Amino acid sequence: MERCYSLYPWAVSEGRGVELLSAFMRAAFREGVNTNTDAGLRHVVEAAGLPWADAQSIVGKDGWNDHAWRDEIEANRQAMYDFELWGVPSFRLLDAAGETRLRVWGQDRLWLVAHEIQRALARPDDGVPRG
Repeated sequence: MERCYSLYPWAVSEGRGVELLSAFMRAAFREGVNTNTDAGLRHVVEAAGLPWADAQSIVGKDGWNDHAWRDEIEANRQAMYDFELWGVPSFRLLDAAGETRLRVWGQDRLWLVAHEIQRALARPDDGVPRG
């Protein structure tokens, strides 16, 4: 995962950040690709529509040790903790004023997110935007 994260700033600069992370998750958790190998990471990079040769120069000898990407990951982790969340995936539903209406983590809680959205939509005077 760290090697993939080290490629993220580059992927974003190429307009493919979401594609890189999506390709990683798909490869690791649906396709069973060993993303810890160069072959596995190459699969991820190319599935994201990025050139492997460019990625290799970043994750080469020391490229993935650049701490800039680690700072961004740490900031995201801290933001998650600040919202009283600690797992992934995390979900936070806000009201129209930007206040937290619901916070949960784990894909097994998606039903709860859907329930809260339905409940909010059923009460038109609660300040939740519709439309």
